[in-house]
Amino acid sequence: MSSRLFSSFLRPLAGMMVCAWLGMAPVALAQGNDAVDADPIAQLAQAGKDLKQIQASLDDADTRDTLKTLSDRALAVQRDADAARNALQPQLDQMDARVAQLGDVPEGTVEARDIALQRKTLNQQRSDIASAIARAKLLAGDARQLGADIEKMRVSQFSEELARKVNSPLSPSLWRQFATHVPADLGRLASLYRQGETTARKAIAEHGWGAPLTGLVLALLMFFPLRLWLRAAGRRYAASERAPDGRLRRSGLAVWLLAVGTLLPGFAAVVLVASLDTIGAIPPRLEQLALHFQVATFVAAFITALSACLLVPKRPSWRLLSLDDSAAWRLRKYAWGAAGLTFLSFLLVEINRASRTSEITTVAVDGLIAITYMALIVAILVSLARLHRRQADEAQAKLDAQADAGAKQPKAPVRKSGWIVLARLAGHVVVAAAVIATLLGYLNLALFVAQQLVWGAVVLLAASLLLKFADDLSLWVLSPTSRVGQSIVLTTGLNDAKVEQAGVLLSAVLRIGVILLAVLALTAPFGNLNAFFGAVDSLSNGLTIGTTTLRPSSVLYAVLAFLVVWAVMQAFQNWLTNTYLPKTDLDAGARNSISTVTR
Repeated sequence: MSSRLFSSFLRPLAGMMVCAWLGMAPVALAQGNDAVDADPIAQLAQAGKDLKQIQASLDDADTRDTLKTLSDRALAVQRDADAARNALQPQLDQMDARVAQLGDVPEGTVEARDIALQRKTLNQQRSDIASAIARAKLLAGDARQLGADIEKMRVSQFSEELARKVNSPLSPSLWRQFATHVPADLGRLASLYRQGETTARKAIAEHGWGAPLTGLVLALLMFFPLRLWLRAAGRRYAASERAPDGRLRRSGLAVWLLAVGTLLPGFAAVVLVASLDTIGAIPPRLEQLALHFQVATFVAAFITALSACLLVPKRPSWRLLSLDDSAAWRLRKYAWGAAGLTFLSFLLVEINRASRTSEITTVAVDGLIAITYMALIVAILVSLARLHRRQADEAQAKLDAQADAGAKQPKAPVRKSGWIVLARLAGHVVVAAAVIATLLGYLNLALFVAQQLVWGAVVLLAASLLLKFADDLSLWVLSPTSRVGQSIVLTTGLNDAKVEQAGVLLSAVLRIGVILLAVLALTAPFGNLNAFFGAVDSLSNGLTIGTTTLRPSSVLYAVLAFLVVWAVMQAFQNWLTNTYLPKTDLDAGARNSISTVTR
């Protein structure tokens, strides 16, 4: 129960990788085309068989994890069908060209036998290819529809899990049953531990300590010296004269600290697990636990790194949030608590699943995790309330001091931190709902709500940082004083105002992308990302409007061609106005007329 529910908390992480996935999509599509170029017909036939197997397995799917696997397979079928169609379309175009070269048979004439035989062969080949393309389109549509149906089933099962009611934590019978099952569950945990220990001992006895020790040393080097050195190097660069001026100096350093603090600990966990897996020291029952350990490390590192780069307790001048030092230190401790709780909850749920403990123990673990999350959220809300009260008192004290000093300027209203008010309001509502759900026995709902509040706060804070960084980076890159801006001005002849406008437009595009990624990350736990990936795949294959098919690649090439031609024309206009026309015998009016016509 809890493992299936908790797995939904992992899927928002895919939202953070969508940008990278979209960037690699053309490469992946090209690789897929290469895979089917050898025999797209056979690939299409295999995709049809896979689709039938998915449809046959759908009746036996009783868990959300199984449905997720079937959804992945349906998406793979859709991609194979689209790849086969893309591979067959050039062949169809080639056949049309060859048939067109033969021309039509004039009336009243008899075509030569060899030409007629060639025409018949080409028409048959064209008919076969056209039929295969039609089958590919139909198969892709069926796979897309099947994926949508599976998504509806997953949402329905997810709703049922959230609405499932168990014994309330206040019920004495719950704890009596838990005490009864504790000895058996401890025996299962001990059995799981012995299995892992035995497998590790056998692997080490066969292959030695070389790989595990090497992995441990590399992991420690990545986690401590390399991570700390990269953080220090980023701070030194940000404080040097080589760093960009303005806001990018702070936001760029924050993004650097976030990337270093997230990737280095995560990759350290990956290296450590890979060193054990290389010698076969991980038994099959613990493979999922090893995977969850890596994911949990990335998530916990992301939370701690995000809090470090936003709060910066030791360096107030680099702080991006309007907080005082005491609040920054307090919230930093809570961030460490949230990261540690998230890490432990990931592992506890997976250990519970791998050891196959009783359902009553699963309920107790879910309740413990939910209550701990709520306690953490309540502590954060109390700190935010104190911060808000202290800021209001300080602002009021300043106004009173101005009034006592006889200041002539009118009193400004007390400034209120809007984000603190919204955070407190949302936190109180969510905590109240989670507490009521816990007391009534809806532990899955309480756990999900508490986790989503923490995850939502993390996503929103990360999005706010990326929005600032995207804006600062765009305005700096396309600034008239930057190297890129000066190159554009010298090459195209644009004035400084237009270069700055281009920077604003680039900032808007990047910020819209960040907002879309944040929305995707926030809504991912409520659905399946495969539906989004399938829509992106369909869009990459073209959007048909009437008899016209618009492909993103064609639109991109058209935009690039327009920009190249526009840049060439701007350069020509600059040369004509500033270099050629002044050396002619034309008067100023004629030169101005020619310059205006060529614009």
